[in-house]
Amino acid sequence: MITYTAYRRLLDDFYNDLESVEATLAEITDDNVQLILHLNKIRFDLDGNGKAEIEITEIDNLLGVSPKDLKDNPDIKVQFDRGDVAFLRAVYHLFMSLLDLMLVMDTEESFNINAQDLFAKNEHNFEGTPEEKWKKLKEVNATTYVKEPLRFNRFRMHLLAVCELNHEAFKFFQLEEDDYFEWLPNSSQKGCLEFQYPDEAIDELLAIIDEFKKLLDGKKTLPRHWKFEKNGKGLNLKIYLTDPPKKHVVGSFPEEWPDM
Repeated sequence: MITYTAYRRLLDDFYNDLESVEATLAEITDDNVQLILHLNKIRFDLDGNGKAEIEITEIDNLLGVSPKDLKDNPDIKVQFDRGDVAFLRAVYHLFMSLLDLMLVMDTEESFNINAQDLFAKNEHNFEGTPEEKWKKLKEVNATTYVKEPLRFNRFRMHLLAVCELNHEAFKFFQLEEDDYFEWLPNSSQKGCLEFQYPDEAIDELLAIIDEFKKLLDGKKTLPRHWKFEKNGKGLNLKIYLTDPPKKHVVGSFPEEWPDM
């Protein structure tokens, strides 16, 4: 039977696993590192039944491709290198940031209302019509309280790491001159999944990342639009995330929301 406490513990355990893997990748500093894997020969246990039976090509959402796209490389042979190390670290930091965001607030009431739709065995079942359920969710989510405030800044730090590691990854990708089953190819490489990153696309992506980093560093503020406008000033994310309010009320403007 799933409870809110058990659910939070599950997410926190997942966070710790990601943190351990990222720390392992961070120890790889050899610029010439290479690792060849045949991804379609790896089997996954996604439902936790103890049997690794699912092929990576069955996880369309993971790759964004279908088996017919891999006729020239059915085993999905990939040579991972130094740029991929940085890219994978960025992915792990992104996942950890999302987990921090999920765990920072106390969402027990909304979890208990929704649990029956998500889990076969749960502690609480909402008795009422869909309309009554929606109304109750709006009511309990109107005000949410911070449960673990330090996670807000951890969320920010993980996203800053994502920004830095994307720059590191594309630096190595653009220096590559070989073309051997690349996972993330540059403009002169084909890649194992037969797509390329044009130089212009990389430049635009990194420019967007740099703008996002300025928001996280508090060098730029996040504009408040429509009813979120407050004295013509934007929200300073760095201040907000390092010294967050104790609660968030939808549509309100607590005084502790910082301005630049």
